[in-house]
Amino acid sequence: MPPSRIRYQQVARQLRRGLLLAHHTATLPGVAALPDQPLAVARLQRFKRRPSPFLLLISPDLASRVRVRRWIAWRSRQARQWMRRRWPGETTLLLSASRRAPVAAVERGAIALRMVDDDATKRLLRRCGGALYSSSLNRAGDEPRFPTRRQRRRWRHFIALPGTPGSGIPSALISLRGRRPQTLR
Repeated sequence: MPPSRIRYQQVARQLRRGLLLAHHTATLPGVAALPDQPLAVARLQRFKRRPSPFLLLISPDLASRVRVRRWIAWRSRQARQWMRRRWPGETTLLLSASRRAPVAAVERGAIALRMVDDDATKRLLRRCGGALYSSSLNRAGDEPRFPTRRQRRRWRHFIALPGTPGSGIPSALISLRGRRPQTLR
């Protein structure tokens, strides 16, 4: 289904009710939840069979950028350059988290962020406050695959956002927490 035919307001409403979202990303199929919905976060943790942290997908609009700045403890000149060069796109950046960062996105003082580039996800993010917790759509040890219709019927707490499958390759993961960038994946 083309992005113009999707009812984004309806999907956003369902996410606010605590449902999880199966969606395509530029890399792997993903599962997402609204950060401010405790029920959805608990469902995401249960589905992934692990506690947080979860990547935060963010929208490239100005309001989202301002919000994200509050979640980062500090941004070096080098980190700002990386953000300008690699975002939006398939790069996940690991940065030092501030005290205002969403709890389920923080592990050992770090927060992982990726600014999305695909139209469907950007449109949805605009209606959901600019950020979604996201993870690959798989459980530990399984391959990430977009769910079949049969699976979606069994997964009561999921909705699916149609889209174009990504590259099938995990995003690059770059840590900008130290003096020099470190490629983690």
